[in-house]
Amino acid sequence: MATALSVFVFGISFGLILFLLAAGLSLTMGLMRILNLAHGALYMFGGFAGLAVAKYTHNYWAGLVAGAVCTGLIGLLLEMGFLRRLYKQEASQVLLTIGFTYILINVAQWIWGTFPQSGIVPGILSGYVPIGNVTIPVFRFFIIGVGLLIAVLLWLFQARTKIGAIVRAGMDNREVVGTLGINLKVVFSGIFALGSVVAGLCGLLGAPITGVNLGVGWEALLLALIVVVIGGTGSIQGALLGGTLIGLLDAFGKAYFPEFAYFIVYVALIVVLLIRPSGLLGRKMPAGGAETPEKANGPDMGLEAGEVGALLVPRWRTILHKYLPYVFMVLVLALVPPFGGSYFQSMITKVLIFAIFAMSLDLTMGYTGLISFGHAAFLGMAGYSVAVFMTRTPITSFWLVAVITLALTVVLALVVGYVSLRVSGIYFLLVTMAFGQLLTTIATKWYSLTGGTDGLVGISRPSSGRASSITTWYSCFSSCASSF
Repeated sequence: MATALSVFVFGISFGLILFLLAAGLSLTMGLMRILNLAHGALYMFGGFAGLAVAKYTHNYWAGLVAGAVCTGLIGLLLEMGFLRRLYKQEASQVLLTIGFTYILINVAQWIWGTFPQSGIVPGILSGYVPIGNVTIPVFRFFIIGVGLLIAVLLWLFQARTKIGAIVRAGMDNREVVGTLGINLKVVFSGIFALGSVVAGLCGLLGAPITGVNLGVGWEALLLALIVVVIGGTGSIQGALLGGTLIGLLDAFGKAYFPEFAYFIVYVALIVVLLIRPSGLLGRKMPAGGAETPEKANGPDMGLEAGEVGALLVPRWRTILHKYLPYVFMVLVLALVPPFGGSYFQSMITKVLIFAIFAMSLDLTMGYTGLISFGHAAFLGMAGYSVAVFMTRTPITSFWLVAVITLALTVVLALVVGYVSLRVSGIYFLLVTMAFGQLLTTIATKWYSLTGGTDGLVGISRPSSGRASSITTWYSCFSSCASSF
């Protein structure tokens, strides 16, 4: 009983750290419709900054304030300088905030180095509470208290204050609110800064649990996104419920089912999406995207300005502009490999592989408008399938393995699509990202099959009579080229 109680306390405390991390993200996504993938990096940066100030001043509380203020200023710069121009443009927001994530990681590396750091606990909270035959750190109860206090304050701010009402009304109908003389830009900047402050605050607060390192930002972001999806965007109560649920599942999973603890969180995500796609307590989000005027119905009675200009361009120039890139690529592929040696051959091969992969992603984004962050999972599935069959089964025919691999990848796509396509917009992006991370975790942890982080080696290249003749011809051509 005492052990279960201690696991419960550890789970609740970790869940409230996740709530604090996800609360700001939920506000900016649900109320402002901004997808800030730099939120985890703000948590990381707040942890580093707060830890540095706490150690320098020997004052833990000064570190908490410093981390919160630092990330608040960074968040304000990010929103006012960049994201303000990208409202309702999810794809641009994603690319921009990912770029900021790498910037913050590199700045943190430049200032504090690459070595991970452990969190600190103030002396007044360094004791333990004995419960039966186990002891629970006082700091865990402190985290629970702070988390619940901030949850109440954020809920009151969202539901009971004038600013909270302005934000909700402004996102439902910005034009009407603007006619009342309210400067929504200032209000939205303040909300975004508030979310960044909370992320920086829990950077040092959660450091004893998650640690402080350059990779914790991505891990924290993924967990925060899962909490937001499960709880529902725009809901402080949903973030609290989602964080508590994930924290308890993580704690009890590691205590009683350590082999499956890494996957329990993702299973919970899938189950919630199948039952309630908008989250447990979330409100339905309107579709985002840039607003573009619709063309009038009926036949086109005129030409656009660009079309008129195109008629004035000579035909030969139009043909040249259309086919010149293809001619250039043919010349590069025909001349660079034989003259460039094995290094350039290897590089061009990789370029072509990733170009084909990019084309497949373009099919999804270009024809359906769905931004998938789990698309690389299909590439990984195919790669691991080929490697496992070629190295760990008696099957030696590459072409048979290729057919099996395609079939397995299609099955995976059907499963991911069945769950992911139940939602749209930002939710679709988050769910596909979670699926990608789930499959990455499986590939990393299933060492007996995949080789873990070491991977698999000894994969033989496919060969056939025609392929051999092409290889012989290409070798002769390379030899002739090298003689010159």
